[in-house]
Amino acid sequence: ENRDTNESTEDQQQVLNMWSSMVSDMIDKAETNWLHMAKMAMREKLVEECAELVSIDEKLDSFREIMPPSVERNLLVEDALQDELKRNGFIGAETLEKNRPQQNEASCEILTKILINSISFFPGPMNELIIDLHSQGKTMLNLEAVDKMKKIFQSLSTQMQNYVLQTALSTTIGSLETLPRMGSVTPYELYVRAID
Repeated sequence: ENRDTNESTEDQQQVLNMWSSMVSDMIDKAETNWLHMAKMAMREKLVEECAELVSIDEKLDSFREIMPPSVERNLLVEDALQDELKRNGFIGAETLEKNRPQQNEASCEILTKILINSISFFPGPMNELIIDLHSQGKTMLNLEAVDKMKKIFQSLSTQMQNYVLQTALSTTIGSLETLPRMGSVTPYELYVRAID
């Protein structure tokens, strides 16, 4: 029995190492792609310049031109509308109507997409991964990919961090619900037991 436990632990570690290697490679490729990095830098600079515009309508029109429909654009628009409301005490109905949040929002940033998928299909203890992503200093899991993911995760706003975790966990749970039953227990029930 002890031998089976050791083999199981070795198998789990091997799967974690393979996952870590794949995720690290994806992040490295995204971070070293000059076209992707140039696009991100230009978009970031344009957003900063547009944020300085005085007219709320010009500012929001500019955001819509710069950003594709995405959760990032929705958050930019929401923040600009909140600032306008604080500054003037009201926002015109036409402005609000024209700037409704997009439905079925997804991230437009490749690193955020990699982060979501890496969390969704993490082959280890999900609670430890989430703790590591929020932690300061050394990670518990001691995997290169987790260190890289943590750097990306912590560079995001609190709203984006929440979006990433909610989307990743929804994806994980949705995937589990489609798997076949193992005896009398569903994969979803196994997942719930594992995170308790």
